[in-house]
Amino acid sequence: MANRSILCIAMMVLTLLATVPGTLAQSRERVRTADSISGINTDRLTSKQLRIWTKIERIAEAPDKAGRPLHPRLHSLWQWAKASGHTITIEMAERRDPTDMGGSTTPEQGNSNGLRRAAILWLQLRVIDHAYVDPAVHRSDGLIPFYRLGKYERYAEVVGHELTHAFLMLENPEYARLYSEMRMEAAEFLLSQRQSGNGAAHDDMIRQRHVRLQSMYDRIERPAEAAELEIWRELRNGRRGGVGASAGMDSGWTAMLLDMSSGN
Repeated sequence: MANRSILCIAMMVLTLLATVPGTLAQSRERVRTADSISGINTDRLTSKQLRIWTKIERIAEAPDKAGRPLHPRLHSLWQWAKASGHTITIEMAERRDPTDMGGSTTPEQGNSNGLRRAAILWLQLRVIDHAYVDPAVHRSDGLIPFYRLGKYERYAEVVGHELTHAFLMLENPEYARLYSEMRMEAAEFLLSQRQSGNGAAHDDMIRQRHVRLQSMYDRIERPAEAAELEIWRELRNGRRGGVGASAGMDSGWTAMLLDMSSGN
């Protein structure tokens, strides 16, 4: 996140919104799908993609020798997605995406009574497969994305990150509003970049939009990155045969995610 320019972030947000099916314009068929299915919806996957998803599911639900979840944080997010009453629709692409993002999550229209909300979790498989991994390059929190993980564990790391976004989008109205505001801010930022005219006033406006968009992006990503760090550690420990600590969607963990997304 830190190494992206603000123009890159704005382009990424809008490209994502334009390319993820169902985000800007949804067919009646897809709205009916969101209405009828609660939990994780894999109806849009091909048979090949469904086999991939099944392998990710096995990782998320794998037990340790004592029968407890081997990857507790990933498992807790998975169980929430299955039992929340909302709809998480899975989509995959097997070609490179112009955003170079391994995954994304966007809200989708749910049923008409407003009690069930929905989101699309989108995986870019080739981006994940070909992601460059360098143990000398890591995030400030110590995460080296995908380091020492197998193919399907990489996918599971991304799914854990994106399920955190889905959890906050569907369970926290403030976070959902922030996401919507970030989308509008990105559009306005790019529009201001295209407008003609120079001078100090124009440059100052660009800087102000820059700061707002970066702040929103950071708040959107911070809790998902914290969850991803835990999940990456769990996946690495699982490969070494270690036992993960007990974890779940407990009140402490939930409060931490909400606090991080509020910018506190």
